[in-house]
Amino acid sequence: MDNDQEKSEGRTIAKAILIGDVNAWGDFLFRYGSTLARVAEKHSRSASLQSFFSTEDIVNGFLTDKLVARPEVMLAPISRGEGSLKPRLLSSLKNYCKSLHRRKKSVQAESTLDATVDKKTLNFPDIFQYEIPEQIQKQIAKQQAAIRSTFQEKSRVQVPQREVLLLQERIWLSEQFAAAYCKDSDTMLEKGLFAKQLSSLYPWTDSEASVPVPEKNEPLSKLWQALTSVLLEPPFRADAATVSEHLEIPPNTWTKWVGRARKRVIEHVGGDLGKKLFPNWPKRLFSANGSIAMSREQQDTK
Repeated sequence: MDNDQEKSEGRTIAKAILIGDVNAWGDFLFRYGSTLARVAEKHSRSASLQSFFSTEDIVNGFLTDKLVARPEVMLAPISRGEGSLKPRLLSSLKNYCKSLHRRKKSVQAESTLDATVDKKTLNFPDIFQYEIPEQIQKQIAKQQAAIRSTFQEKSRVQVPQREVLLLQERIWLSEQFAAAYCKDSDTMLEKGLFAKQLSSLYPWTDSEASVPVPEKNEPLSKLWQALTSVLLEPPFRADAATVSEHLEIPPNTWTKWVGRARKRVIEHVGGDLGKKLFPNWPKRLFSANGSIAMSREQQDTK
């Protein structure tokens, strides 16, 4: 890393957090979470803090007190290019641990860190709080293989049906996750963690993420960023109307795009396999009439 890169390290993330980008906290944790946890673990084992504060206590307290509560103090200088973020974080964490030692000596254990840290602590050093069961991972892999094989050949249809369907499936799965785990009271830090997790639930390739989606012709990844902020707020849903609004298309257009793409997949893999792979899809799509209707509707596509 040269001097210029070293000085600007963390600047992009700092700027994103300060402007309120909900995905920025997830990026921050992905990049610095394990490092902070390793340093915190060493301090938690020290004679001054041992048996009083765990690694999780230290990291969560540090993030809550020094970053979430007052992000501008830590990040504003970094966003202006006045130094790099990692050494500033580690120096601040070291000082924070010293303050815990002083707090331990002057305050009873039951009124220390637990009083300042949200009871729903984040799970460090693991970056992501919730693991996806292996069975679901395998199901997702099979679904994506079916979608990608369906649209591997070039089509005269101008709408990127593969990406439309990959986005819709990620939205559906994310809605289930968000409804189960997200709360209206979640902090920006927790929302950032959720945002990072949502992106990992249903992965895309870099080439898929860069495909422009009409009518705005913004990359799929940028559309997903906009939808993520909606998914993390009650009622934790991003329906067709929401997607259409972001794309600046008529409300029923997105529904038609998704329906036609689904029908092509069913025709490609067959109705029986389609039902197993996509149990959340409308049952009418798997009927004989649904398959016949597909050829008619394809003639109406762009």
